[in-house]
Amino acid sequence: VNGTALTEGEINVAATGTPSASYTAGWNNVNAVNDGKPPFFTGGAQADLWGTWTGAEPPTRWLQYDFPSPVRVDRASIDFWSDSTTGGVGVAVPRSWTLQYWNGTAWADVTGATGFDPAVSGSTNQVSFDAVTTTALRATFNALPDAAGTAYSAVGVSEWRVFAAAATSIQTVDART
Repeated sequence: VNGTALTEGEINVAATGTPSASYTAGWNNVNAVNDGKPPFFTGGAQADLWGTWTGAEPPTRWLQYDFPSPVRVDRASIDFWSDSTTGGVGVAVPRSWTLQYWNGTAWADVTGATGFDPAVSGSTNQVSFDAVTTTALRATFNALPDAAGTAYSAVGVSEWRVFAAAATSIQTVDART
């Protein structure tokens, strides 16, 4: 792509997905999560990130990709945007997050996952998991609570990448000429 050689496992399929979310603040844009722009973790234009700030946050929020055809994936990375490090105030990196995939009838947790906990501010959070073939992938964020555990921070994401899994086999092809 653009003269850059990509190897299997480095192909970001997020651009083919349609993003949706449990909630998006009016000044933010859910479509920003797969626009391919460079990562940013604070500042920047509010339209270049997905955020959930309402002033009264629930303990969880989700962000989802629906793919037009099945994809086989085993790795993801996410850039959390924040303007606070205090639970229950503003937009903060979530306490933790997980991924689920649509198995055709229900949401199922990815297995063999590494890298989810804790979520890290100021750098790309990278996770890997056992390969799944799916038409939808959902990230669920557990918001950072205040000390009393009664108020939660909003969640913000500037970019969410999902990577194709390397092939497990290659089918031989005979072409008669």
